[in-house]
Amino acid sequence: MQQFIYILAILAIMSFGCHEITIVPIPGSVAGTVNDNNGNPLEGVLIEATFTPASTLQEATESTKSTTTSASGSYRIEDLWDEVTLSATKTGFKGESFTIELDTEGPAQQEFVMIGSPVIQTIQPDSSTLIIPESELLITAADTTIIGYDTIISPVDTVINMLSDSVSISVEVEDPFDSSIPSFQGGLVFENSQGVLVLELPLQQVAITGHRAALQAWVFSSQLEPDAYTLHADITDVDGNSHSFTASQKLEVKEE
Repeated sequence: MQQFIYILAILAIMSFGCHEITIVPIPGSVAGTVNDNNGNPLEGVLIEATFTPASTLQEATESTKSTTTSASGSYRIEDLWDEVTLSATKTGFKGESFTIELDTEGPAQQEFVMIGSPVIQTIQPDSSTLIIPESELLITAADTTIIGYDTIISPVDTVINMLSDSVSISVEVEDPFDSSIPSFQGGLVFENSQGVLVLELPLQQVAITGHRAALQAWVFSSQLEPDAYTLHADITDVDGNSHSFTASQKLEVKEE
């Protein structure tokens, strides 16, 4: 669009002499939304629009306007001119930049997807099957010491089947644009074959390697009825960004 306007200016100079020419680019606005790489709206993203306002040939200089996104991730910048370079920046996210042309019929639309939220890579049980034993040895955690078991049961009212089978479930998470040491909170949810959420377990962070972390939860066969369970993980980082992920592999709980 600017090229077309400049051609008109050159023609005007040829026709009327080298007088000061005022170039009037197309005025307009730009609007859109910003989401993270998991589809969540991002609040507080700095949006900057760099453009050349209406001016004479001798005085044309770039100008910049800025705003920040709302809680819904939306933004709008008014009173821009012609071709605009838009940039989006937020701490912990990879910056994005686009060049767009304005439209006289309404605000130009530009969406951003910023990479930076935690991404759950895998949900991996160390076994695909839990076995419910025929016999049970039920104990209460109060004043109880058990030789040969690694798990120390702390709540007084906890009752557990010490003969039950168990599965360790690992969740691998990556957050490559977080400037701090990765720290995550999350939970693991078990959904039965009828689509009912029947159990939720907290995930504990157990290892960190660079921008990757491993979280873990243990489930016992005494906690679940015989069925095939779908596993869902929800993770939140220190910035409040989150990710949800569903495992492709089901966990089978069977009677012995």
